[in-house]
Amino acid sequence: MTYGNCLRTARTVAISALLLVQPLTAQDSETVPAAHWRERTSLGVSAGVLRPTGNSQLYTLLDRALTPGGQLLQPRLASGTVYFAVTPTVSLAWRSALGGYTAATGSIAQPSVPTAGISQRTTLRLRVQSTLGAQFTAWRWAAPARSRVTDRLRLTLGAGAGVVSYRLSQRGTFVDATNSVAYGAAYRSSGIGPLTYAASELEMPLTRSVAVQASLRRQWGSARMSEDYSTFDRLDFGGTTAMLGVLIAPWRRAADRKTVRHERSEP
Repeated sequence: MTYGNCLRTARTVAISALLLVQPLTAQDSETVPAAHWRERTSLGVSAGVLRPTGNSQLYTLLDRALTPGGQLLQPRLASGTVYFAVTPTVSLAWRSALGGYTAATGSIAQPSVPTAGISQRTTLRLRVQSTLGAQFTAWRWAAPARSRVTDRLRLTLGAGAGVVSYRLSQRGTFVDATNSVAYGAAYRSSGIGPLTYAASELEMPLTRSVAVQASLRRQWGSARMSEDYSTFDRLDFGGTTAMLGVLIAPWRRAADRKTVRHERSEP
């Protein structure tokens, strides 16, 4: 799948979400005053770890030839998300994440001639991981009427699609398992591929405009390998990401004041 196809897939997800929630939007507009687009927008910043599934030839090679193997290759990610409320319970979410991790390894095979300094460094860097999706509020624990927050806790569920771009490098002293010979080398690969995901987010509001957010995301996707790894199969980017961050709605207070004025003006 090409980069253009990935973007078209993500766009289709967003359009489908808008079509599904259009009747709700018309109904909500009868009871809630129209909100400016800024009042519908919130921003999320978070950090976490991607634990890859590892279903590809590269991870198999790492597990067979190096110690401790591919399980250490877990990118640390930082992400930013823009949420746009279509209705009070349905939002669109555009997320962009980047990060990486460098793992130090040693060779399982040993050379026939003792050689010092047999070690490698493997770096997997996600240059961009961008997705567009839709989410809805699945559960709410409402706060008391006089509380400064509307909910004590909120659980949202969502799904979407996007693209991932990566850069992989390995360098150091390796051991040829067939000839038992040590040699120095550097290997590289890069690529881009499609990504789909399903996610759950738990929010704990601190004020009407700030909340602590914990998210769990399951993703599926892969990207082609190139350069020194051109004969390998696609690099698997499926896995689970756990993240913790902050959700900020800087224009929420203005929207709340508008809603209060609207309610007071009703007979």
